[in-house]
Amino acid sequence: MNLLVVDDEIYAIEGIRLLLDWKKNGIDNIFDAASIAEAKDIFSREKIDMLLCDIELVEELSRLTSQPVIAEGRVNNPEEVS
Repeated sequence: MNLLVVDDEIYAIEGIRLLLDWKKNGIDNIFDAASIAEAKDIFSREKIDMLLCDIELVEELSRLTSQPVIAEGRVNNPEEVS
């Protein structure tokens, strides 16, 4: 299974890579993109099975794939959510 991680924060991508034993959890390849343009390029070249992205990018990324993009976020300050 191929995972694409999209976030404009490089440290977030690195942290996600270190978070789990991805191979043990069925993820064979992890691709990463720091922008929508990079994500679009990866989608054009690779079969992506799972997408993990910054919540602010969900709407734009959903246009790049025929698969549904499921958004879930944990918010510490609900008054900041619009």
